[in-house]
Amino acid sequence: MSTQRFEPVETIHLGQADGDVAIKGWDEAAIELAVDGDEGDCSVEVKEQGLSVTCHAPLALHVPCSTVIQVGEVSGELLLSGLDRAVTVETVRGDAFVGDRKSVV
Repeated sequence: MSTQRFEPVETIHLGQADGDVAIKGWDEAAIELAVDGDEGDCSVEVKEQGLSVTCHAPLALHVPCSTVIQVGEVSGELLLSGLDRAVTVETVRGDAFVGDRKSVV
């Protein structure tokens, strides 16, 4: 498992993820990305608009609760919980689970 930390941003765009994805809001002022694989399995770009992520392995993101999340394509299951702002999702090839702020694990 490989873990990276980033400064908080307003928006995270997950373009593609090959595997299961968990995106959970938390109260820390940081973003934590954990990849179930090598660090090279994910590419992360810090842009003016936010963070852009593409990952070829299952991943988990812990983000400040106020982060806007944009998801392109997930080839596994998608879990979203504890998020206060807008979330858009284009395609999930597995099941999708959405929890509220009270269900943060």
